[in-house]
Amino acid sequence: MFNYYKYKRYAKYLVQYLGERIRGIDFTMRDLSLIEESGGVLHGYSKTDDKHAEEILDCLDVDCSKKLLDIGCGKGAFLRDASYFPFGEIAGLEYSSDLAKIAEKNMKKLNLQRRVKVIRGDACRYNGYENFNVFYFFNPFNKEVMNRVLRRILYRRSDPFWIILHNPVCADEVLEHGLVEKERLFDDVKQYETVIYKWEHA
Repeated sequence: MFNYYKYKRYAKYLVQYLGERIRGIDFTMRDLSLIEESGGVLHGYSKTDDKHAEEILDCLDVDCSKKLLDIGCGKGAFLRDASYFPFGEIAGLEYSSDLAKIAEKNMKKLNLQRRVKVIRGDACRYNGYENFNVFYFFNPFNKEVMNRVLRRILYRRSDPFWIILHNPVCADEVLEHGLVEKERLFDDVKQYETVIYKWEHA
């Protein structure tokens, strides 16, 4: 049976991939190596559609007071898209050394190495969450890991922050930690929902 959305997505990504090859960058190709290596605990890399990323970021009323951390940033596609917005700080946290190296190379090729920081690290052990107040997740790991990461984000927190879930598999976990849904969007390329949540100290 012909799947229009799947065909549209593959055609678009093929054009993007070829364009990236010419420019010496790599955002579009998926990487599923972490799924096998972690026994399914960690998920693979897949980029957020550029147009949808812009729609997400438009909902945030971005200014210099907002500091973004993409948790499980992969090759850095969302970081690149965020660089067009006036965030006070932009960084990506990535467990895979190989993907982090690709992200760093991509940022350098686009002259974004001073604007965007790529951090190689384990989200369950990372100690810099207090430096950010916008957290982006494209389903990077399972629910158990998500709960551990949320507890670290919330530790001794008093200032408001936002969590963005693209393909919100862990929506229940986020709500259980006291966040409130603010926006719900739909990516018509990948057929995924995106939900934006906000936490404010009681």
